[in-house]
Amino acid sequence: MYFNLKDLPDATTGTRSPEFYLKAGRGTLALDSPMVIFCDATTRPWIQSLRDELIGPNEKTIYVERSLVEYDFYKINWPIANDNWIKHKQPIEGRCTASYYLTCMFKIHALKIAQERADFKATHYFWVDFGCSHVAYSETFHADALRMIASPRSKVTVQMIRYWDSSERENLFDNVKAGMCGLAGTVFSVEKTYMARLYTLMMGVFYDLLFKEIGHTDEQVMLLAYYRSPQMFNLYYGDYYSVISNYHYIVRDWHSVIYFIIKRAYNDGNLTFTDSTTQELINSVNEGHLNLNDNDLTLIKSLLPSNPSPKGVLNFGTRR
Repeated sequence: MYFNLKDLPDATTGTRSPEFYLKAGRGTLALDSPMVIFCDATTRPWIQSLRDELIGPNEKTIYVERSLVEYDFYKINWPIANDNWIKHKQPIEGRCTASYYLTCMFKIHALKIAQERADFKATHYFWVDFGCSHVAYSETFHADALRMIASPRSKVTVQMIRYWDSSERENLFDNVKAGMCGLAGTVFSVEKTYMARLYTLMMGVFYDLLFKEIGHTDEQVMLLAYYRSPQMFNLYYGDYYSVISNYHYIVRDWHSVIYFIIKRAYNDGNLTFTDSTTQELINSVNEGHLNLNDNDLTLIKSLLPSNPSPKGVLNFGTRR
């Protein structure tokens, strides 16, 4: 999906230009996989030209050409979201506006539309940010992405990058407004049979927050959706850089998993979550996906709740 936000009424000098995405989008467009691309009349010509350049003209690519402002979701919600933004504005980045928020939230609409179109009769649907190669490890981006797409996981599979403790979930206004991260909306997959449930769950959270004058990006909405209905989700763990490479196993950013997930869950008293996440790290080592020395592995095992007092083994920083 790429709409030209520069043409929208609340565009700022921080809104990323088409030139940025012309470069950052190459990694995604080079994936020789079935793809539904949401775009507008301004962005389609160069997206299609670049896609054809990278993999050749093909029948694997569907273009849904329609301006974002023509969708009812945007038309109905932008005045409310923009009023909220003006009233409570706390800039994190110049590109974060009401239109940016609604564009992020359009992901779940795009997935639902793609599922309803059923162009490829898929059993699973992946969301991949148009410019995600700008963030994900570039050296292995292509191979990691094809491996991920070839073996989709069940339910809604999304990467956790920061565990929110109970106090943060209670203080939604400040933490959402501050752009506190939790789940990575950059890449995730949805099993077809879960699409309708995910859509209604996400939209329920979105409208609840909108009514309370809260909103930043889709990532906080999905995080709160997870905490409302965790049984719908398969989590994997890492950082934005490993959002593709860690889809099946933890192969990168294991320090982030300890600092921002395991330690935070333990201090929140969620020992079941701590245990299961730590075990995933250990399994990744035992199965040869993560190469650690003995000291690192001893450190990881010490975090299991069954071991005495893992508190204080590591000091973790602040991630927003």
